[in-house]
Amino acid sequence: MSSKQTGPLNQINGSSKKKPAEALSAEDIEAIRQENQALRKELADLRGMVKVLMNGPDPVIIEDLSGRVVKINEEAERFYGWQQEELVGQPVKLLIPPEQHPLADDLRDRCCQGEALKNIPTVYCNNRQEPVPVQLTLLRLTDTQGDPLGIVTIAKDVRPQRQLEKEQAWFYTKLQEQVEHTRRLASALTLAEQQDRSRISRILYDDLQQLLFGLLIRLELLDFRFAAHEAPEFKEQFEQVIQGISQVIDTTRTLVVELAPPVLESEGLEEALHWLVSHMEEIYHLKVYLSVQAQPRLHNANIQILLLRVVRELLMNVIKHSGAHQAQLTLSRRQNDLIIEIKDEGRGFDATQVRNRQKRQKDSGLFKIESWLDLIGGHLEINAVPGQGTRMTVAAPLL
Repeated sequence: MSSKQTGPLNQINGSSKKKPAEALSAEDIEAIRQENQALRKELADLRGMVKVLMNGPDPVIIEDLSGRVVKINEEAERFYGWQQEELVGQPVKLLIPPEQHPLADDLRDRCCQGEALKNIPTVYCNNRQEPVPVQLTLLRLTDTQGDPLGIVTIAKDVRPQRQLEKEQAWFYTKLQEQVEHTRRLASALTLAEQQDRSRISRILYDDLQQLLFGLLIRLELLDFRFAAHEAPEFKEQFEQVIQGISQVIDTTRTLVVELAPPVLESEGLEEALHWLVSHMEEIYHLKVYLSVQAQPRLHNANIQILLLRVVRELLMNVIKHSGAHQAQLTLSRRQNDLIIEIKDEGRGFDATQVRNRQKRQKDSGLFKIESWLDLIGGHLEINAVPGQGTRMTVAAPLL
């Protein structure tokens, strides 16, 4: 009796010496029966696995150990453009461009040695010799002793994925262009606004403030003349008018400085923050402790102007809402972001409630600040608890 069997995938060769029929014992007959059962089970398992693979959604090629095609599924026929009868018995390399042959030989050897090979990028070609980018998964077919019988190659068409990646890259590029356009527009708007502020500041300083100074001097002269002629009934009224004009002059002086801080024209953000700290204490009696942990340089002056306005608005919120008389201002860097943190130990607030109110009142202070930051790709983090103070963190990209 010969144990040699021929199957659709390969030939499993083996032989056993037969004893004369009269010499077979019951144990010999049982051993032969079990061997035949194992071979039939092996063949059934192999056929079952091949059937599952062949019915899959991807192109499948089964080759023998000599590298010739044994079987392909319907998806492979569609994908490569060959019919099964045209490929069976042909070298698998018929589907592989010559420059990919060394890689194909290496993959076959590694697969036969038992290495798991999955999603290997390479190129196959169809019946028109057109290159087709694929990812290969190679499976080794073995017998019950673990000896290789053949190789199953499952190909995944990566053209849809590459097309999707190409489209995503195109959309990402367009998005980046739009973001950059928005930032340039925001920068231009910021510059235009600052120019308007500077123009108004010059009008207040050159025209209104000088006019008020002139009126003040004339009133003081009139007050002196009335006093010399002993007209005390007008003296108190003159003093009130003079005091009122002095207050208007102080107010316009403050407006001039806040509309167009002179430090913005020649200094960096750190120097501007030092000026703002002094200004807040002098005008609003808020003591601000400035800590500079990093000195990131902003190359865009308009962004610097906008950030200074953001910090001023946040400090004004401390004055208006926290009840605190001092605050901590920290300038630092986190990777590619400029970080500005303002912390107070005032009365705090319910951050969730404030967020919900912002959605309804889009002209609120925090909403305005977040809108400014959004224009430059930044954001505002709010950490506040009623009775436990507030921490506002500004993050802006270093442009």
